Amino acid sequence: MEELENISKEFWASRDNDNWDYTKTFRNRFIRQKQFLYYFFVPHIHANHSVLDLGCSNGLCSSFVISPYCKYVEGIDISPKFINEANEYAQAHNINAHFKTYDLAKAIDFKQNVYDHGMALGLFTCIIDNQIFKKMVALFVAAIKPGGYIALKDSVGENERVHQHDNYAANYRLKSTYINAFINNNCELILERQLGLELTEDHIGSYFFILQKK
Repeated sequence: MEELENISKEFWASRDNDNWDYTKTFRNRFIRQKQFLYYFFVPHIHANHSVLDLGCSNGLCSSFVISPYCKYVEGIDISPKFINEANEYAQAHNINAHFKTYDLAKAIDFKQNVYDHGMALGLFTCIIDNQIFKKMVALFVAAIKPGGYIALKDSVGENERVHQHDNYAANYRLKSTYINAFINNNCELILERQLGLELTEDHIGSYFFILQKK
């Protein structure tokens, strides 16, 4: 499991806009992801709110979708190249977002109840070890203020499956296991939608969730 965790880390730490463009690789899914954020997450965000984007990639969703509606966005990702690209774009276009590099599988130095809302889009599938996953969920939720909303997008299914192909690794968890990790940290599931219509033969699909911290 540790070896797969390292494979996943190395894969994502080396990503940038040249070798990973989600908007092209999964174009239809990305369009639906933006639509879901606009319809189901953005309405909860006010002009004086802060939003934490965990596993922010190149900051595309933070900069284009979220930042126009809030006071500021803070994005965190393991890829230094993605973070540099995100900060350069935000500064060049005077966007109220700041991005920093951090290995999220290590201890996260979040203070509790800091951010009004949070989102993690495609992050937790990349965390292979279930104990690290549960710890990250607990720290992530703790950083969100009570009453805040959390937007999630990940691939989950009816059976848990750890997948590896060349230098890529992922953990497709049971949907119930995935959601219960948040419910057990004082969150309530508000909304669930299937993001893509495609499902694998073992019923793994991409899902969008909205939860609220109690």
